[in-house]
Amino acid sequence: MTDRTTWLRTRVRAGWLLLACGILAFAASLVLARANPDFPWNLRILGGVGMVVGGLGVGLLVRYRPAMSNGEVARRLVVEERDERGVQIRQRAGQRAYWVSAILIYVGLMWASFASNGDLPALEGDLLWNCLVIAFLVPLFVYLGSVIADERRT
Repeated sequence: MTDRTTWLRTRVRAGWLLLACGILAFAASLVLARANPDFPWNLRILGGVGMVVGGLGVGLLVRYRPAMSNGEVARRLVVEERDERGVQIRQRAGQRAYWVSAILIYVGLMWASFASNGDLPALEGDLLWNCLVIAFLVPLFVYLGSVIADERRT
């Protein structure tokens, strides 16, 4: 068994594990919701986490499982994942996304601070939800855009 095969098998196993954990979390949320409708906290959180974790597992399986049976695809995938240029591009994009998220979180903290003094409206309800969505999506788009721009540039 080669290093490449071991690496691929580890990724596929991780995909199956994440998928199983996601299914279990989602099923647990359904069972708990039916068993106790007056549960003290919203069980959709557990179901949502289960869907995200299961989706990550499916993503790993879709990406790495076909490479297990085809040596050429496996070789190309391993080279692509471990390519120094690609790793450097992803690291730079991650750093940019981190700084954008840090700035957005700082702005949110300052908003909450001014809101406690009455200078700004309080972050609650839809406004809080919209701020959290922005704090999640903007760094994601910065990361993806940085990867695409750096891939085209180099």
